[in-house]
Amino acid sequence: MWLYRLLQQTQDGNLGQFYEGFRWRGREADAAADDGNQVYSFVPFLWSKECKALG
Repeated sequence: MWLYRLLQQTQDGNLGQFYEGFRWRGREADAAADDGNQVYSFVPFLWSKECKALG
């Protein structure tokens, strides 16, 4: 279901709306500090109930 929603949002030009629930305050600064050789790993997964509860 999430893939359908992703494709639909991409086609509609609303990709930012799809990712809205996955963004955190300060993400721009975090991304700017990366040198391009790093990855982010989130536990609990961003789409899980546990993560939503952390809000």
